[in-house]
Amino acid sequence: MSTIFPVFGVFFIIFGLAYIIRPDWVYQKTQAWKNESSSEPSEAFILSTRVTGVIITASGLALLIGPFVFGA
Repeated sequence: MSTIFPVFGVFFIIFGLAYIIRPDWVYQKTQAWKNESSSEPSEAFILSTRVTGVIITASGLALLIGPFVFGA
């Protein structure tokens, strides 16, 4: 079994949880420099960031658990 899948799985889970828990932090690190007028993210950005976080976290869980379930 390759050990790279669980490593990437943990990495994805950490970043996915950051997207879910702190979308404002993600905004400050990735998008704030593009917008001079507002320092706060929009509700649409927060929602889309949290949905992205759920997808990233689910992918991380699949990478973490998949090799054990399927024996890859």
